Amino acid sequence: MVSTLFQIKVPKEAQGRFFSFRGMLDRVMFQISLIATGACLDWFGISTFLLTLALITISSGILDGVQHELFSV
Repeated sequence: MVSTLFQIKVPKEAQGRFFSFRGMLDRVMFQISLIATGACLDWFGISTFLLTLALITISSGILDGVQHELFSV
């Protein structure tokens, strides 16, 4: 869905460079997330890591719901 939106919004002459850069950025961000996950598992252990991820996920969902309720006019 996001790729379709980008294909509509990005000018035709820049799409090749844009999607190439986006692919490179996706690969780099994936590697960074793997390194960060491994480091956090080493430092905190799996139970603390999963608890932290659960709290972040729940907080993000609650904040998104509150934001949606406040700004949906």
